[in-house]
Parts: sequence; C-alpha cells; structure tokens
Amino acid sequence: MNSNKSNFSIVEQLTKLATELTYIKKRLYFLEAIIEQFKLHDTAKIGTVMVRNHIVYDIVRDCFEMLIIDLASFCKHFIEKKGFLLCIRANLNQIIPNPDKPRGLQKTLHFSNPGSQSLQHTTREMDIALQEHSQELLKEDVKASIKYLFPNWQGAKISTTDLDSLRDNFEKIVSNLRADRDNIRAHKFEKKSQKSQINPIDLGEIRTCFREAEKILETLTFICKHANLNLDRDLNPSETSTTARDIADIILNGSVNQLLNNMNLSEIHCKNGETFRFYYLYRDNVSPALDQT
Repeated sequence: MNSNKSNFSIVEQLTKLATELTYIKKRLYFLEAIIEQFKLHDTAKIGTVMVRNHIVYDIVRDCFEMLIIDLASFCKHFIEKKGFLLCIRANLNQIIPNPDKPRGLQKTLHFSNPGSQSLQHTTREMDIALQEHSQELLKEDVKASIKYLFPNWQGAKISTTDLDSLRDNFEKIVSNLRADRDNIRAHKFEKKSQKSQINPIDLGEIRTCFREAEKILETLTFICKHANLNLDRDLNPSETSTTARDIADIILNGSVNQLLNNMNLSEIHCKNGETFRFYYLYRDNVSPALDQT
C-alpha cells in the first residue's frame, strides 16, 4: 500500500477493507452456527463428535483453518510496515475531529404556498436551527468515537502517538492469532521448531480478534465518513444457519440419504423395496426439474 499523501485515501481503504472483512465474517458466522448444531446434538466437547462423513468434516476443519489464516493476514496488513495503520499515520490530516458540514438534515424546507414572507423567514430560521443542532450532535458523536478509539486523545488533532498506541494494542490482541497462523495452520505439514510451543487458539479468541478489527473499521468509518459501517449487509443469517444444519446432519449421519433412513421416512414413503436408496431415487427424479428453474 502506497502511503504517499497525494495517493492514499483513508475512505477508499476503509471501503476496501470492509469488503474483505465481510468475506471473513461469513466464514466466522458459519463456523459459529456449526458449533451450535453440534451442541444441540450433545457433542459440545472436542472429540465427542461421532463423525460419519470425514470428507465433509475435513471441509469444515479446512474452513476453520482458513478463517485463522485469512483473519491473521488481514490483521497483519493493519500493523505491518506500509500497512493500513502506518499509512494513516502519514495521513492524519484526513481525519478531522470537528466536521465543518453536517451530514444530517441539510435539505431546505419549502412550502408551495407559504402565504407570507414572515412564514418563509420563520421556516428558514427553523431549518438553520435544525441543521446547526444536527451538526452539533454529529460533532459530539465524532468526538466520542475518537475518544473510544484513542483513549488518550486530548481533544485536538489526532497525534501519531495516539495512532501508535492503537497499533500497539491491536498487535498485542492479535499476537496469538498470528502465531497460530504462522506456526500451526499455514504450511502445517512443514517441520517448525516453534510448533510445539504454540497453543492453538479457539473460536472465542478468533472472535475477539475479529471484533477488534471490526471495531477499528467501524469507528474510523464513522469518524472519516460520518456514516455507519454495516458489515452485515451482505450476510444472510438464515442461509448461514440452515446451511450449518444441513452440513451438521451430513457429518453426524453420513449422508442425507442415511438421515432420511434414520428418520424412517424411507419405510413410510418407499413402496418398491428400495428403502436404502430412498433419497437418491427421489433426488434423481427431482434434479432435472431443478436444473430447468
């Protein structure tokens, strides 16, 4: 990333990073949903899952490892040389604690038939007062956001010391994540001297690292753009939960066909003796119709 002041735009980088973090969040949501499904099947403890489909189970494990690898890479980009936070450090002039223009009520009120100049004047005064009030509220919200992200901020411009403190704190929070990525998940079949000394992180620690990165993006977005960042805009919670249920069923039962057999649906609906292949027989008849929709 080029930190040249004439080329670097904090707003543009925030938009780019938000897209990347949304991709990571989808995987996090999916894995959280999978674990909830295992808990519902009384298989919350590691090692108690009765795996009947190792291929799908390994796919889920790969998803977990890629979550660690991608999130660690994302966080590394935050704190490395020529990374996001150091580029901001060279462009602090783009972060303005006191916005000059309100981003709220800016539209002038108009009446088709005001009736008198007095009413027009009163309307303009109300409009100006409303905009000034909106601007003051915005200024206070921006200041609160800056104070939240930079606790030692003194009310003037954000300093390089403020940003260095944020970077150092973030680096400490994600240190175990990066160690796991570098010494366990990435190139895991290569022999590494430190591998035995690193403790694998769990989903709770991953979630903490993700929330910290999300918090920085959300707060900087509000400070710089005076708008809220919504990383959930491209997420479908229903899709995540139902997909997790489907995959958990396959892992625990071996296949959809075996799940239906375990539910005795094949005995109820199959009249030709092909109870063992009940799902596949019906699926073969339905699939062509689905392909045409």
